[in-house]
Amino acid sequence: MGKEHEMKKIYLVKKDPKAANSPENWNILDGYEFKLFIQTDEGRKRRPNFAVLNAVDSGDYMLIIECAEGDLTLLKRQHDMELVKYRKEKDLEILPLHAIPLNGELCDGSEVIRDDNFDLEEMVIRRMEIEDVLEAMSLLSDSDKALIEAIYLKRTHTERSYAEYLGVKQQTVHKQKVRILQKLRELLDEK
Repeated sequence: MGKEHEMKKIYLVKKDPKAANSPENWNILDGYEFKLFIQTDEGRKRRPNFAVLNAVDSGDYMLIIECAEGDLTLLKRQHDMELVKYRKEKDLEILPLHAIPLNGELCDGSEVIRDDNFDLEEMVIRRMEIEDVLEAMSLLSDSDKALIEAIYLKRTHTERSYAEYLGVKQQTVHKQKVRILQKLRELLDEK
């Protein structure tokens, strides 16, 4: 995607996460400022509370906003309703099921199409496991975190390419990776 099509990102971060939503309680950050915030201890704790509101038109901004836990679902549904409206205006056929009004109320799609292969319990367990891993990773040093992110999460490097990037032998990166994974296992076993 070229630069001319990229959306500008605006980050809305609460000054006080426990205070009510009011104009005085928001900090508006750019990408660099948000990255610095998210790297702080407070930012890591509050990271799961951010929702990305994708633009419904290529000229829009992408908003990343801090929400109360219960507001995340509502915010997503409101955004999807706007997306439905936009797609109808543009004569597009694809609609997210959880944004379709059913008898004047929002539905989650389960009222329309039943999926016998969907296992809610499995999904919840997987999400909890992912949260546990991310929490354990937040306890790692920056260099350890960078290695795991590059090889496993972002998949931007192999052991060999990461070793080349650092200017060390692949064996060194492999030993570091094994040590870090063992540390993560120990942290997860403590939970």
